[in-house]
Amino acid sequence: MRKYDSILLDPYIFSFYVRFYRDVQMTDGKFMETSDFVAFPLIPYEVYSFSTIKSLTLDSSLFDYEQTSCLDGPDVSDAQNFRWLSGYSNFSQTDLLIIQGVTGRTQISANYSIISQQVGKFSSNFTDLSYYSISSLLLPSTCYMCETSGCFGEDFSPVLDYWIIPQFLIVFSYFVLFFGLKLYKKPAMIRRIGLPYCSLLGFSLMITFTGLSRTCVGFWYSVSLLVMIWWFFIYITTIAQFYFLRNLYSLIVRFPKREKLLKMMASKKGGFLMTVVMTFFLSIIVNCVSTFFFINEDKSLADIYRPVVILVLLILLWIIGLVSVIYDVITQRKSIIRDGLRKFFFYDDPFYLRVDLLTLILPVIIAITSGLENLLVDSSNTYIVQILAGIFNTLACFSFTLLSGGNVLIIEIYKMIANRNVKKNESLEIELENSEILKIFKEYCQKEFSSENYELYIILKSLKESNVVRLTDMKDIESQFIQPYSKFEVNIPSVCKKEFYALMKDCDKDGQIGYERLWDCLGPDLLLNLSDTFKRLQETSTYKKWESVQSYTKHITDVNP
Repeated sequence: MRKYDSILLDPYIFSFYVRFYRDVQMTDGKFMETSDFVAFPLIPYEVYSFSTIKSLTLDSSLFDYEQTSCLDGPDVSDAQNFRWLSGYSNFSQTDLLIIQGVTGRTQISANYSIISQQVGKFSSNFTDLSYYSISSLLLPSTCYMCETSGCFGEDFSPVLDYWIIPQFLIVFSYFVLFFGLKLYKKPAMIRRIGLPYCSLLGFSLMITFTGLSRTCVGFWYSVSLLVMIWWFFIYITTIAQFYFLRNLYSLIVRFPKREKLLKMMASKKGGFLMTVVMTFFLSIIVNCVSTFFFINEDKSLADIYRPVVILVLLILLWIIGLVSVIYDVITQRKSIIRDGLRKFFFYDDPFYLRVDLLTLILPVIIAITSGLENLLVDSSNTYIVQILAGIFNTLACFSFTLLSGGNVLIIEIYKMIANRNVKKNESLEIELENSEILKIFKEYCQKEFSSENYELYIILKSLKESNVVRLTDMKDIESQFIQPYSKFEVNIPSVCKKEFYALMKDCDKDGQIGYERLWDCLGPDLLLNLSDTFKRLQETSTYKKWESVQSYTKHITDVNP
């Protein structure tokens, strides 16, 4: 406001913006004072007068000095003082003569009926008040938008802000379970990369819906859209990453010259770079739509524009998720008919992505219902509006938490409870001696993107029969499983890799090495990787069905030897 020589505003809007800029944007020593402004009443160039006035609405509050109290809010009291000093509440015959001189009119009549009716208030309120004393009451620094000095905004809504408490508890409870039960180690969480932590973005979005946004609508509304757009891109790229991993080996076969690049993209570092880092910078670019909030200072339009953009993003994300699920249903329709939906949603998708994609409808329903509430509920009933807004915001926070790892958390906790009494006595090697379970295990490894462990196990198992390992065998294992970004690179410690290359040198020198030396090098860590996958297989309905059949067959055999 210091950039302009004059400002054309009515008393209420003028005092509102002066106080807003002074209290929010000005630092100590730069506060605006009453003496910084000189009020000049506008003089019309032309005046049209009517001999009769059919109706004249009297707003006695314009002359009521009692409304200059802080209890009525600084916006009302400041405007009232401005009216007393230079507004129409002290319009006199002198002002009328000035208008006559400027406009060139020889005679102008005025209706003083409003002032005449309020003359009692003039005499009772201002007998002991001078122009200076009224000026000293203008823009007092001890008068706030709320009853405490900690109030920052121009439209503080404490009822709505209280809902941030249950929203915080939702996110806090999620992370307590997430870290307390060590679910961050689960493959379904690991494969989601940054998504399990995006409930923080959802909570940040809820914060921008509170009274905090009133301190600077342009900035905080822009932040809210940036948060939403970033979450949107993280989710889309995570979906793309899942489908990419699902088809990784077929892509390597189709584009053998791009094998290293494809493996780099499939790595954890590559996934983090694409789904978190790149999406952040892309979100900043796309968030240029937030320029609207800075160009257009109409808050009512901003309150419409922001939810519309958020709703469009949610609907677009839901459509992408729906198309993905429909595509999977079409491509696996025979399997669904044969094995049912449970296998389709859980065994065939051990990362529960399809469950998440179906849940995408929740925030869309909440957003649409919230929009209908704004249209149907009378906006003048502020308390009810704030209560409903708080409920919808809390439901939205819950749905964002579900989509950002909450679904996986619920499923994993259910599996922990359901399998708490399950005991497995046989070792993994004994289990895999069964050809049927080996086939099921191979299929499950493919769905969990861990085929490399299974493939190496099969190769080592085939080498066991000859009891020796030749140099060609070592080179094949090294090129397919040990080299960085190889086709089936296995996740083993660097110590194992060093030991493997030491064995490779011995093999090159002697022509062959004993099988036991190779197994002692790779076997323990390989079995550890396979055991983690096999434990998750044992929790599936497919394995339990197979186990039930095996137990029944064994029982029949024992009864009828």
